[in-house]
Amino acid sequence: MSEKVGVVIGRGKEKDQLEIVVAFQEREKSPKLGEFLIIEETEFMKRKLLARVEEFSYGDFQATKDERIRALVEKYVREITGVGRELSEEEKKALFFRHYILKVLGEIDFENQKIKTDYRRLPELTSICRYPSHEEYKIITSAGLEDASNPLPIGYFSIGEEIKKFGEEKIKVIFDLEKFKNKRTAIFARTGYGKSNLCKLVVSLASLTGEGLLVFDMEGEYAFGEPNRNIVGLADIPEIRNNLVVYTNRKDYNASRYGNIWLRPLINLELLKPWQIASLFPEAGSKEEAAIIRNFRDLTETPQPLIELARLYENPPIDRDRERELWDNLFQRLNATGPQQLVLRRNLRWLLPLHNSNAPNIVTDVMWHLARGRTVIVDLSLLPLEVGVSLSNVILEGIFRYNVRNITQGKLIECIAVFEEAQNVLNRDAVKEGQSYFVRWAKEGRKYHLGLIYVTQQPGAIAEEIVSQTDNFFVMHLLGKGDIDALRRANPHYDGVISEFLLKETIIGNTYVYSAPKQPYVFPCKVSEFRESLIQNLINQQNFQLQISVNKEMNELRNILMEVKNSSSSDEEENKIIGNFSRRIYEYFRERGISLPFADDNNQWIDFEQARNLYLQLRP
Repeated sequence: MSEKVGVVIGRGKEKDQLEIVVAFQEREKSPKLGEFLIIEETEFMKRKLLARVEEFSYGDFQATKDERIRALVEKYVREITGVGRELSEEEKKALFFRHYILKVLGEIDFENQKIKTDYRRLPELTSICRYPSHEEYKIITSAGLEDASNPLPIGYFSIGEEIKKFGEEKIKVIFDLEKFKNKRTAIFARTGYGKSNLCKLVVSLASLTGEGLLVFDMEGEYAFGEPNRNIVGLADIPEIRNNLVVYTNRKDYNASRYGNIWLRPLINLELLKPWQIASLFPEAGSKEEAAIIRNFRDLTETPQPLIELARLYENPPIDRDRERELWDNLFQRLNATGPQQLVLRRNLRWLLPLHNSNAPNIVTDVMWHLARGRTVIVDLSLLPLEVGVSLSNVILEGIFRYNVRNITQGKLIECIAVFEEAQNVLNRDAVKEGQSYFVRWAKEGRKYHLGLIYVTQQPGAIAEEIVSQTDNFFVMHLLGKGDIDALRRANPHYDGVISEFLLKETIIGNTYVYSAPKQPYVFPCKVSEFRESLIQNLINQQNFQLQISVNKEMNELRNILMEVKNSSSSDEEENKIIGNFSRRIYEYFRERGISLPFADDNNQWIDFEQARNLYLQLRP
């Protein structure tokens, strides 16, 4: 049996509360706030109840509060008058009882190795109060994970600054990777307390699920590390790097260090469809002005004057006479009025400098790599915020609409999206309006096999219906009481002493983890540091089957395209070449036992749009 402490003296104010007292002689064993204790019955039912320390105070048992205060004041007066006398041991024993309120969390079921939450009978007052044993801690930290498919340690069980351990063995906190799939996961954390480390750890774990992972990186912090500042990016982890696709306009990364990553620019206005381009427009304008955006969205193909404008902006210096001519041609093509011309020009001038002819159609391309189970990072850090949010929405729309169309056939892009700065896209107004695909993904994604990880420093700004329907929570120190209150309303497991820790304790790395539906209480966790050796160790623990690297697969597809082109006549139509390439792609993946949602097994080809996207990227 582990170390005893205190005695149970009765029930607290609430039905799930118990009171214990620790005498002065046991002060060295006194539990901390948030500590887990066992209330063990020695007779009758002989249950082992798990409880957490919620409150503490000084107890008035052998002396009243007034007597305690008087004794301390008299001691103080004696000291300042020079006739001091220390309190005797007998006085201390009478005065300094410690009084604790415990919250009963459940009953330890050793036979089934789990925590039962049906607490409906008071324990016997003869029960022993003690600290958990090593074996009991293993059950405590694995509660709700009895059926876990891919359990992995994410950190260590911590009470404040103290990491719990037996001997040299630290008690691990476990999370099941399967809980990322088709589920909503929230990361509530402020910068400066380990937020970046927590986000990268969670994202790297989610990348091991076998599903595609789509990260909208608002700060440009996920992909590349900074060795001089001891910052590690996902691209620094070999097992993730091989499966990584990054869309970025950055030029300041270390090309020699990251040269083998599949990197692509973000926006190619020649390849995006009109509805996709229109969705990127940051300004709608008045009702009359918005009509031109609707007209543009309804076009079947991008107007040639716009394509030529994009090419003109990509190759400065810009010929201003030619620019004016192309604008006039575009306005004439769209029958735009004066005010409509202004709003169209304003919107396109956000986008034209971002055009890069080496970029793919990012929507189609992202869908391809997600279907292949890749980790995809869309680096939005160099884009205007409005364009970055709009581009993210367009990508989500493409995936969401594809899965809606194909759900009855079972050909789905199963993936997990990561929203940074989620308060901008999942706030009350956005949810009430209900038009954005950020909102639709958060509310409806589960039934279309779309998971979500959303990150914010302001959980109080997220619509309550989103937070209340969230399955997994990783919560660090928060500054605003409104944020804490919003979390407590949505998830009562964070009520009580946990909410006090979140508000008042500024311990870097401390995270309070909860995962529905079976986890009965919050796990206090010191999150592991995100580094290469940690991820490699986690991968080795689960024997994950690593995929062929993106570069190797794309090079093999490039070789197939070259074979197709070499066997085609010089005057053969491009679409026919793409059709033949499509069939060869189908054969390539079928031979390797890889199933693609874009594959047509009857015709033995892949979707033409996907084949064309690969053709445009891989052709010489």
